[in-house]
Amino acid sequence: MDELNSLICQQASYSVLVAWMQKQQGCNYLHACTQINEALKQYRLRNIAPPDEKAI
Repeated sequence: MDELNSLICQQASYSVLVAWMQKQQGCNYLHACTQINEALKQYRLRNIAPPDEKAI
């Protein structure tokens, strides 16, 4: 999944990410979307700081 993280960092489009996942895993569109959604969720949790509640 390092390659997937690299694509995410390069700000690849969602359709490119899904196509990449389908090619890598030989899965259908729905499964690829589910996998990409989870990977994006994990990426956001690791790399994007949560908003400061005091700033609101």
